[in-house]
Amino acid sequence: MTRRHQTIDSARGFSYIDVMIAMTILLIGIMALGAALTAGLVQTSSGESRIKAKALAAPQLENVMSARYIKLGGNAYSFDAIRNVSTPPGVFLATKHDIHELPGPDGLFGTADDNGDVIPGFQRKIEITDVNNPIRPSPPNPITERQIKVTIYYKEKDIERTETLTTNIDNY
Repeated sequence: MTRRHQTIDSARGFSYIDVMIAMTILLIGIMALGAALTAGLVQTSSGESRIKAKALAAPQLENVMSARYIKLGGNAYSFDAIRNVSTPPGVFLATKHDIHELPGPDGLFGTADDNGDVIPGFQRKIEITDVNNPIRPSPPNPITERQIKVTIYYKEKDIERTETLTTNIDNY
């Protein structure tokens, strides 16, 4: 019976070059995984700001819609009050401005008398425009529909972003 003897030269294994190539491939994979995790964290934080902006826009829109049912000093606002301040007898600010935590004496957010602490990092703009109905054009008929657009502005990584809610309200 003959035995085969292995010598050191004939032994097979990994060389240093093979190990270095494998480590380089592994390092590239780990770096790609780290980049993916970082991108995921950025998306998560941006989602938080976006949700907060939408949460701020919804009550603003509801306040505008309910304005005609508010009584202030014994006088109730009417459909005509659902306008921007630049259009008499409007009560809502048409410019971009800070969002306050309290509505002020009239009980409406988005008007000039808002007070309380400012919500940092967010601003609001309420645009109210008349909608002319082609079936009942104005003039001679009065405007019976308005579009309400609430835009919330916020910054994310020094880029200004917006969230907008839009609806129509009619005088029926």
